[in-house]
Amino acid sequence: MTWYAIRGTFLALLLLAGPAWAEPSASVLDGDTLKLNGVTYRLHGIDAPEKTQVCQRDGMDWLCGQEAAAHLRGLISRRRVTCEAQDRDRYGRVVAICRAGGEDLNRAMVRAGLAWAYTQYSRAYETAEL
Repeated sequence: MTWYAIRGTFLALLLLAGPAWAEPSASVLDGDTLKLNGVTYRLHGIDAPEKTQVCQRDGMDWLCGQEAAAHLRGLISRRRVTCEAQDRDRYGRVVAICRAGGEDLNRAMVRAGLAWAYTQYSRAYETAEL
């Protein structure tokens, strides 16, 4: 088999397999907000620090907002994200339960201690708090 035949076969196989990167990925706006397919989703039943928020831990400043956003980004980590709408908030965002690879991102953020159950709106994640 010639180099051109091998290359042609390889290219045909790649085209048949389809691009692995074609599925849209969610982008993280902060620890409880993401954007997927042009829609902004606010994670239902939780609250996380704002992206620029600084917290105190053991008397030291801690970039809790950045850490929460980074953790959510890691949870998504190239997995397929789906969101199930629950409501709309006053800013027009869709309030949703979002999953990455089937994992409930809302619950995972609370379990990690980087978000809190937002009991004013839901008690769904109370038991996930540490």
